[in-house]
Amino acid sequence: MLDLRGHGPENGAWLVGSVHALSSNADYTASQAWSRHFYEQHDTYTLIDGITDSNAHNGDDARALYERCEHELVCDPDDVARLNDPAFRTTLLGSAFKLGLTLPPR
Repeated sequence: MLDLRGHGPENGAWLVGSVHALSSNADYTASQAWSRHFYEQHDTYTLIDGITDSNAHNGDDARALYERCEHELVCDPDDVARLNDPAFRTTLLGSAFKLGLTLPPR
């Protein structure tokens, strides 16, 4: 994982030639372009499994995983739940409301 968190010249995004604000913009065009760059530059960043950054909604840690780490993700089928499971609808609606987001109708 490539860790992009932190502020200043000793941390995160600064060390890869970007700025911490990269992840704080809700327009994901720039952050997705940077992610593609990290993904494709094997000589510089090795074969990273994804990136860790601060998310744009509330600054909490966020992780974006690339498909190449798929073999590392092992889950018992009984422990997997889909986000469209009706049991999650109330929780998802509450979270969306707090973040000012909307969910598609069922």
